[in-house]
Amino acid sequence: MTQTRRPTDEVVAALLARRNEDGGFGPYRGRPSTTESTAWAGVALAADSDTEGAEATIDWLLDRQLASGAWPHSLEAPEPSWMTSAAILALSDVPRAGDAVAHGSRWLLHQRARTFPLLTRIFYRFWPDRVQVRLDPEIRAWPWTDGAFSWCEPTSMAMLALGSVDPRLVPGTVQFRIREGEGLLLDRVCTGGGWNYGNSWVLGEDLWPYPDTTALALLALRRRREDPRVAESLDALQTMLEDHESSLSLALGILCLEAFGIDVASYRERLDALWQGESFEVTTRAVALSSLALRGSDNPFRRIIPDA
Repeated sequence: MTQTRRPTDEVVAALLARRNEDGGFGPYRGRPSTTESTAWAGVALAADSDTEGAEATIDWLLDRQLASGAWPHSLEAPEPSWMTSAAILALSDVPRAGDAVAHGSRWLLHQRARTFPLLTRIFYRFWPDRVQVRLDPEIRAWPWTDGAFSWCEPTSMAMLALGSVDPRLVPGTVQFRIREGEGLLLDRVCTGGGWNYGNSWVLGEDLWPYPDTTALALLALRRRREDPRVAESLDALQTMLEDHESSLSLALGILCLEAFGIDVASYRERLDALWQGESFEVTTRAVALSSLALRGSDNPFRRIIPDA
């Protein structure tokens, strides 16, 4: 009897082919395991009930949590990193990972971007037309690295991670931090909708949005879906996806739009076509997210509404 092909078959096979002997995943096949790649693989494998071996991925993450509660980027870069958010996303529904998730969430809650110096903040307040970068200098959310300024992607990821955690495991300040993140993202919306990695305007020029960053920011802002800037950005994301054939952009776009209740059938068909019979090298993150996007059910982001 001929088996019916699942849209995820090729993608899950491609993902499993990247598993390293230590149970983790690198950014590409044969590369050393990293927290980001292993975490996204863990999210994808947990969602696929026909896939074995998710436990080894969970073990890899649990074994590499630092004493501070954070996760490093990799063994080669052992400092605490913003990839802690991805690890929390991967472990938030794992019963035996409750203590690790709570510890990691507390670390993440205390990470705040560096503030602008007082004189700079005064300059921004009284002479906003003379600044080089247009933003609200009073908002502090999450940075890429400790001691840096806030950016859109690490802020979105931190909001999603904290929104995925059982509120009994983290203190009440989580709602304050998520509202702070919302304020930063809404302050950085590009003209016409969507998000760049950091800012929307620099040196008199509007910056262009990216579909992957836009999808993450929108997922983090689902509680604010009635805000005109969110509605405009949803339209902008759909426009961007019409011109993108990147598996990462399509996958994140599908997961985002689907979480907002928007029909994604045409985008899913395009993503499926990319994977049929293809042999191209993309990141493990793109493979894992493609697996999630092609499932058509059990979108993990549907369950995450930060501060709901």
